[in-house]
Amino acid sequence: LLFAWGRYGLYAYIYAKVSRDWHQTLASTRHLVSTFRIQDATCSDEADRPFVESNIEAFMKLQHYVSVDTSSTKALDVFNGLVQRIVSHVMQTSLSSPLP
Repeated sequence: LLFAWGRYGLYAYIYAKVSRDWHQTLASTRHLVSTFRIQDATCSDEADRPFVESNIEAFMKLQHYVSVDTSSTKALDVFNGLVQRIVSHVMQTSLSSPLP
């Protein structure tokens, strides 16, 4: 059947394959963003994790996303939600805006 359609069939097949791959990648990326947890993120050196997480906690408190007496766990949870919402919004905006 592909041969009978000639080059248009080949183009259609390539387009379908690329589109399918793109949508699978997009769905996977959306899932990763919607389930993001800094606690599960990979550190190139696990010894750095406490430093990174304490800096995130300090940032969340300094920017008033959480109160000063909030626990580290709660501050990181709020950070996770912030990343999930903002990155999801930015992805949606960038994918729906026309090219320049």
